[in-house]
Amino acid sequence: MSHDLQIMPVEPQSTSLGGIMDPTGYPQPQEERRPSLFQKLHLLLRGRYKYAIPLALVLAATGAYLGYGSKVPEYRSLGQIYISYSVKAVLSETDLTAPLPMFNSFVDTQMQLILNRRTTDMAMQSPDWQALGRGNSDPAINDFVNKLGAFPSGQILNVTYTDPDPKAAMVAVNAVIEAYMTVYKENDAASDGSRMQKLEMEQNRYTDDIKRLNLAIRAIDSEYGPEALEKAFQAKLDERISLETRYRDIEVRMALQAVTQKAHAAATNPANPAAAPRRITEEIARTDPKMRQLLAQKELAELRLRELRHKWADRHPLVWDARNALDDINESIKTMVENYKNADSLAVGNANADTQPDNLALTSLEDLARQALGVGRILEQTKREAADLGRKVQQIKLLMEQRDDAQKNLTVVVNRIKQLNIEANSTGRVTVLSNAGRPLVPFSDPRRQRAAAGGCFGFALGFGVLLLVGFLDRRVKSLADMEGSFRQSQRLLGVLPTLPDDLADPEQAAFAAHCVHRIRTMLEVSAAGAQRRVLTITSPMPGDGKTSLALSLGLSFAAADSKTLLIDCDVVGGGLTARMKAIIRRRIGEILKRQGLLTAEQLDQALAAAQKSGQRLGEVVVELGFLTQTDIDQALLLQKESAVGLLDVLDGAPLEDCITGTGTPGLWILPLGSARAHLTGQISPKAIRRIVAEARERFDVTLIDTGPLLGSLETSLVAAEADEVILAVARGEQRPLVEQAIDMLRNIDARLAGIVYNRARAEDIESSDFSPSTRLSILRSQPVDMDASAGVGSTNSASQRAVGSSRLGPVAGAVINSTMQPTDHRSSS
Repeated sequence: MSHDLQIMPVEPQSTSLGGIMDPTGYPQPQEERRPSLFQKLHLLLRGRYKYAIPLALVLAATGAYLGYGSKVPEYRSLGQIYISYSVKAVLSETDLTAPLPMFNSFVDTQMQLILNRRTTDMAMQSPDWQALGRGNSDPAINDFVNKLGAFPSGQILNVTYTDPDPKAAMVAVNAVIEAYMTVYKENDAASDGSRMQKLEMEQNRYTDDIKRLNLAIRAIDSEYGPEALEKAFQAKLDERISLETRYRDIEVRMALQAVTQKAHAAATNPANPAAAPRRITEEIARTDPKMRQLLAQKELAELRLRELRHKWADRHPLVWDARNALDDINESIKTMVENYKNADSLAVGNANADTQPDNLALTSLEDLARQALGVGRILEQTKREAADLGRKVQQIKLLMEQRDDAQKNLTVVVNRIKQLNIEANSTGRVTVLSNAGRPLVPFSDPRRQRAAAGGCFGFALGFGVLLLVGFLDRRVKSLADMEGSFRQSQRLLGVLPTLPDDLADPEQAAFAAHCVHRIRTMLEVSAAGAQRRVLTITSPMPGDGKTSLALSLGLSFAAADSKTLLIDCDVVGGGLTARMKAIIRRRIGEILKRQGLLTAEQLDQALAAAQKSGQRLGEVVVELGFLTQTDIDQALLLQKESAVGLLDVLDGAPLEDCITGTGTPGLWILPLGSARAHLTGQISPKAIRRIVAEARERFDVTLIDTGPLLGSLETSLVAAEADEVILAVARGEQRPLVEQAIDMLRNIDARLAGIVYNRARAEDIESSDFSPSTRLSILRSQPVDMDASAGVGSTNSASQRAVGSSRLGPVAGAVINSTMQPTDHRSSS
């Protein structure tokens, strides 16, 4: 078998969507690249520049025109007011002449006064402004205020007004300055008059206060006089201290006498001798702090002794120490009680407590009580007299201090009035430095800037509209979309051009065939020497050209001396079977055997006889007497209705009994047979695995045409069992669907061999690896005459090849015309 196809060597190269190909054909690891912003914008505008540029130019011109006319030049007039930092004094410095301590604050205040509503209203009421006819409506007032400005520059306050009319700008500034000076003088005069009025009121108030305070002082010290009142107060204080000392001595003696009597009575009470010491100690503790301290220590010592006895034995050292400490405290209490039993010891004990008076002579409680009562009465009277004298002394001191303060303030106010009267007629702080003149040149002319901005905005808007259209359009419109939309790890196996149904142009046919051969070469290179490969060809959605790709690749592999099998697994579409018109009828002998009319031995005997005689199997069966002619006729009718194909192989039939030749050397096909869409549930991974195994044993390359990946049940099963998957993506397909298809393949652990971009336009091919020079070299290597494109030794005519090409499709027809002479399309069964 000779073929005239000359496959041009394809060098390993960088693919559009993958990394650099190494000699084994697999992409080398390459860092993931992300398209830049410029590249993304270019992708969105690709194919739309012819609309975007004219639209941008039209909108730019419109925007420039509108921008230039949206604003008019404005004129600004300037007037200046001088504010003195200080004023030269006539006699002495006052706040009117001294430097202002907060000069900047004063300037800011004057600036706010210029912008005040009263000032602007007064300026708009001026005759010059009224002559302009601007009116006094609220919009006119707001416009006047917005155009008016004031800003300081050192001691100069600048007043500006901006308006398209230069005369209006000049009139407005002069009117505002005049109104401001009027308001300022009124405020200044009102401020001076208010200041003088306040000072006079302060003078009268301080004078009245001094008179009132003098009368109050004389009313208080009229009995003693200021110096005699203080001496009487000091004498009364000394008398009070003496009486208080005497009263405390009597109280101490009464307390000692009471303790002594109670202790003596408790010691001599025969009613309860055991309780006598306890009562004595309690009575002593009421007046003696030392006894109270000893009783508290005794209570703590007893508590500690009980705790130690509960924890330790009586002989323990801690218990002994606690018992000794308690004994010491009891001994101290006993000693103190003994001391109290006689007056001398009691006196000594109270003296140690710092409570015994110097006179230790004991007096009866009745005498001491009478003494205390008399001394207490005198003491209370002395206290009242001393307090009364003290209050008078303090009142006089306070009144005198208030009088002195009022006198000082009165002096300050009088001096201030004199200064203000002298400096009242001195030069003021605020003067008009210069009035406004008519401006000659515009202050601002934004027409050019606005025209430029409007033009830029219109130009950007033109492109923005097309960018928005491109962003909303989710289709794959070009090869560049493939590069920018999908992951860098997805290789681009090749592109297929857009071809007419009636492919009569030899240049287009040769180029399309070269594209198919290049895809086949990329698959062979990526195989890295592996033999007997099983490839699944699918697409995201129907209409992407997967069946044409499968048929074209099958023809290309067959032309490259690879024994190739095409399997139509598109149960719904069945496009491959329809294009090849591959209908395999069940053998008459098999039908007779299935009906039970012939046994296996009879069938073998009839087949041997038919082979010897050259007769048909039905004639031999009738001659042998196994069946009648009627049985044969009925079997022939059943043979016409029974197609063998994929479903039979799934049911367990051998693969070799269900395949047929295609008329192309080295290319076989497993048609769909009687399989239909409702039978997709019978397809299982186990059955697909058996078909793949049988196909790999007999064929070098097996191409399985399945339904669309997102619209069929069997595609996922077949893709998971195949060695690799080829994804056909046609121009115009939705990008989200392509991404969803790739994700589905990844989820089922299918290996994606690459993507074939179908229906590529001329500009897509120009931007790919197919440069014009490459295309010319291909055309030169191919005969232009369609009759000669089949190669040397061809016996079929060009018209016969054209018929086969039109039936198989433009791409497959181009491959046929560029490779070999097609023979009888069907083989006998």
